[in-house]
Amino acid sequence: DPQALFRTLIANYCSRFNWAYFDRYDMDKVGQLGSGFSLILLHKYCDRKRTAGFYADKYFKAFPQLIAPYSNMEGPYAIKVPERCYSLRTFERFMQYFGLIHMEQAGWDAPLYISRTVLFDRLITCIAHKEA
Repeated sequence: DPQALFRTLIANYCSRFNWAYFDRYDMDKVGQLGSGFSLILLHKYCDRKRTAGFYADKYFKAFPQLIAPYSNMEGPYAIKVPERCYSLRTFERFMQYFGLIHMEQAGWDAPLYISRTVLFDRLITCIAHKEA
């Protein structure tokens, strides 16, 4: 059953496999913690192309404890380190691997733009909570 297989792959990838194994960032929980929240963000805001930074800002507002240890970093790219970690893990190594997004970037240091794929819209549905 392809649907059951996909559901199992996503569930295991999001909950059992440590996303930090793919990179050298020491931020173990960034991206993977709240991966469902990132899917909700895309569902809600990806009606048009937006930057990865847009989503990272919303993610770190929801999970400020993940960025707090890195707020004292210094250097020209210090502020971008948590954002880059989130973007790499969430967009490049999760959603793109599963075919859920398209990414566009004009150059290495240019903003990364994210847009949903048709597959995303077919697989991911977010329904607002209704009061009983």
